[in-house]
Amino acid sequence: PITFAELEQLLKVCTGKREHLYLQILCVFETGCRTSEYKAIRKRDLNIETQFCWVNISKQKKNVKQRPPRRVYFSKRLIDALIADGFH
Repeated sequence: PITFAELEQLLKVCTGKREHLYLQILCVFETGCRTSEYKAIRKRDLNIETQFCWVNISKQKKNVKQRPPRRVYFSKRLIDALIADGFH
């Protein structure tokens, strides 16, 4: 487990060559999303007003039972960071 203080320290070093990790770390920590789920998030999946996002697994394997998307809460901090980053 990681504490909030440790998260803040980790996010502070996400600059320069590590800047691309900021959103991924913040999203994974705040939502519990898997990396593949984070990478699959699109604008249409996120409702900024309710702060909920439909999260899907990005790649489905053949002959594997497909799981339905799940609804995940996104904090204002995370939404603001996504928007500042130009959210795809």
